[in-house]
Amino acid sequence: MQLSASPATISAGEQATLQWSSQGATSIIIDHGIAGVAPSGFNVVSPSATTLYTAVANGNGQTAQSSATVTVKASKGSIESVQHIVFMLQESRTFDNYFGQLNQYRAKKGLPQDVDGVASNAANPSYDGTT
Repeated sequence: MQLSASPATISAGEQATLQWSSQGATSIIIDHGIAGVAPSGFNVVSPSATTLYTAVANGNGQTAQSSATVTVKASKGSIESVQHIVFMLQESRTFDNYFGQLNQYRAKKGLPQDVDGVASNAANPSYDGTT
């Protein structure tokens, strides 16, 4: 009894082909809804998660078993690709309070200065005009 999956790794929503063959089997049962198949053949599957398929062949008082795994990799942009969630709470602050000097940081890292922040010489004078 032989069972294989091609391709063995797919992205969510893609298909793989299960192919099997057995000599002398009178019945073959493959789990996950693929039951009562011919001694050799194929079936197209589209699992939503990594799945182990197992085929059991019976014939002449003997039983043979084979397995194949279809690995479903997380697609980009799906919830499976999220590694961290960051919560940021601001307390009566503006964008400039938190990120106003971000361009200077970006310049030191060799990144473009494309943040609409505050000028590097900006000041917040007091009521009497002193800083």
